[in-house]
Amino acid sequence: MKRFCLFIALCLSVLSVTAQQWSDAEIAAANTAKDISQLSVEERETIKYLNLARLYPRKFADLEVADYYGGDRMGQPSRVSDDRLTLIAELYQMEPRPALVFSPRLLPEARCLADEQSRNGEVGHTRHKCSKTYGGECCGYGFEQGREIALQLLIDDGIEGLGHRANCLNGGFASVAVSIASHPQFNYGAVLDFDWGNPSDSTILRYVHLADLAPDDQARFYALMTRRVDPVLLDPKPSGSTMTHAETTAQTTTSSTGTTTVVKTETRYHADGSRQIITTTTVIGLDGSSSTQRTSTVER
Repeated sequence: MKRFCLFIALCLSVLSVTAQQWSDAEIAAANTAKDISQLSVEERETIKYLNLARLYPRKFADLEVADYYGGDRMGQPSRVSDDRLTLIAELYQMEPRPALVFSPRLLPEARCLADEQSRNGEVGHTRHKCSKTYGGECCGYGFEQGREIALQLLIDDGIEGLGHRANCLNGGFASVAVSIASHPQFNYGAVLDFDWGNPSDSTILRYVHLADLAPDDQARFYALMTRRVDPVLLDPKPSGSTMTHAETTAQTTTSSTGTTTVVKTETRYHADGSRQIITTTTVIGLDGSSSTQRTSTVER
């Protein structure tokens, strides 16, 4: 009976998390740039989602981070990422920070760098003909949507020191300018330039490395961020952040039976040197019926 009650309590807690939604009041408080005509819709959305994380950190972890794996376009690199786990821990422990407002002063700087990189294909913070007066800067690549830009910078997958996350959550920053432009290598590039409010309110990250979390907290937040992941992809759990992701697909047809077999192999390499291989085998019959089997192994 005790185990049954525990199971019911766990189910109810998951349902309560997944049933949450952003209220109109919360969206209104975060959407500080909604009337800024100089910004595109997605540039305004970037600010909105950063503010949701700053104003309602724990709820943002539950609603936006726990089930986000890094975006389909990028191969979902954050599915088992230690950086996503430390972000959830950071959001769970941090006090709310003031919402960022739009910085008209920094918009020309952000646009200048985004346009430069749109032409020269560079990445990073090197400026050739652009002024530099901002207090902090984030550059992200690969995404056009504001929500995914914000999540990419907050998770900061594989970035030493988590500098983008630190800027986005820094309580000392009061305003931001966002510019999204095309990029020849990554399709899109986004530049966010931050301006100080009160530098004495500046904050630092509490969780930068997985070792910063107590073992019990690691288990608790790992369970949250994998609540909808196919269990076979998590057994055994690889250690270390996903560094690269490769995927191949092979298709064969058996002439005697007329069935077609499609084998997809995903390979994920981790910082500790381990390699996770996920194989999905689908057999398709002449009548269109199919069966799928998925296996996962980790080699160290």
